[in-house]
Amino acid sequence: DVADFDVEDVCGTIQRVLLPDDVDINDAVDQLKGQDITASANTAAMMGGTAKGGATPKSTTDGVDAQVKAPEHQGTGPLVIVIDSGIDDAAKTRGDGWVTFVAPHRGVQDVDPLDVLDRRGRVRADGRLDLAAGHGTFVAGLISQIEPDAEIVMIRAIATDGVCTEDQVAEALCRAAAEFDIRQLDRGVVNLSLGLQSVDDEEPPILRAALDLLPDNVIVVAAAGNERTGVELWPAASERVCGVASLTDQGTASEWSNRGPWVNFSARGEGIISTFIEGRETAALENDPGSPFDKRPDTYGAPDPLAIWSGTSFATPQVSAQLATILRNNPGFTRADAIQHLHQKGTPLQNFGTRVPVF
Repeated sequence: DVADFDVEDVCGTIQRVLLPDDVDINDAVDQLKGQDITASANTAAMMGGTAKGGATPKSTTDGVDAQVKAPEHQGTGPLVIVIDSGIDDAAKTRGDGWVTFVAPHRGVQDVDPLDVLDRRGRVRADGRLDLAAGHGTFVAGLISQIEPDAEIVMIRAIATDGVCTEDQVAEALCRAAAEFDIRQLDRGVVNLSLGLQSVDDEEPPILRAALDLLPDNVIVVAAAGNERTGVELWPAASERVCGVASLTDQGTASEWSNRGPWVNFSARGEGIISTFIEGRETAALENDPGSPFDKRPDTYGAPDPLAIWSGTSFATPQVSAQLATILRNNPGFTRADAIQHLHQKGTPLQNFGTRVPVF
């Protein structure tokens, strides 16, 4: 029964190895592979926050897209599973109606804890929002704006510092497969606003195995990354996955967005407004030009905080939501049919796949 699978059921026994500082990670991986041991050393990161062109979110009162009204959610749309940093527990009480219906997959473990670390990375809550706090809430709000009737389920994989390991992403994908199995659904969407570059530029085998567990007609959509490179980001570059790059509000390529023939779609990823969380950002350390935190930290106040943010993290859910709408409107469509239909709605842009207008 797939509902009982976890990542080791799918991929076999996993062992994490902590290497001494004087050992090169690539050399260690090569040596293990030389002994016919499957090995990789990959860390995934959210494609928002410092991972998205150096921009942290900014507080705004502008509101979401004026043409979109807060949904009267019916839950009759396709299942959209968001693998991210979790959903803010306080989102359940938003007065504007956005994301109040988003369900954590297994309860409290999929709720965004918001504040676990201090600004030095120590496990010590300091009353300030951690770097990745609110990322999942922001992504879920974007899907809700575009496909208000989607049934959104959140699976938490990213820690509050914005990173996770590839086996944690694979575990989340296994949980997503279990959710489709339990519901006896063979269609839907999985959104991954995260990614990793592998040390050998090959698709991590653990991600490939976990993706293969999903039903054939479930569409997986993932961020292409924000490093202004053509190097493949996983899982976006996987044959099974639709990789999404970022555009400006003018529909041109974002300077910092990854690109390449492996990118399938692109959507606006700059200056996006969505649902956020209450609290105050962690401030950058003084005289630390490399600090990932904001030198002018924002405060997000009640009621119903919103933020403006940029990154392929936020182009991705726009594509996911449009694909969910296509599935809702076309009950007989397969995964390939829905993807082809979205390609036909957009226009090609070299190395940026099909340009999809949303906002």
